[in-house]
Amino acid sequence: MRTLIAIVIGLLAFACGAQAKTIHIVAFGDSATEGWLVDPKDAYPAQLQRMLHAKGYDVSVTNAGISGDTTKGALARFDEAIGPDTDIAIVEFGTNDLRMHVPAAAMHKNLTEIVQTLRKRNVEVLLIGLGSLDLLAIAKANGIPYAQ
Repeated sequence: MRTLIAIVIGLLAFACGAQAKTIHIVAFGDSATEGWLVDPKDAYPAQLQRMLHAKGYDVSVTNAGISGDTTKGALARFDEAIGPDTDIAIVEFGTNDLRMHVPAAAMHKNLTEIVQTLRKRNVEVLLIGLGSLDLLAIAKANGIPYAQ
């Protein structure tokens, strides 16, 4: 969680600029984001908001995680999950694609489309890969931070 917070604080500098406004962060992912089998207040997006508030940041963190979601599903619900006021998106997908034997090339194509669409909307992006899922190449190709 410390690495996540450090990266998000770095992204806050880009998202804030000189403006004094609430920064809107969307945690966009699958069950790891949603908080499978934990109370919603204990899911990482809620914890992240509490920790950032404790550090004095004016942020709103929305949990847009859906258990079982894939990169294809993420593309289908992209506009619903990522509102026009989003400043930062934390993107965490791929484990369900692996579990469902989605070809790696298809998963990488979908993640690249998600990241590039966010960047076109001037949304700062943090890409997260869980477990053995290595998405560093996607992050490097798009010039975004990556956490694993």
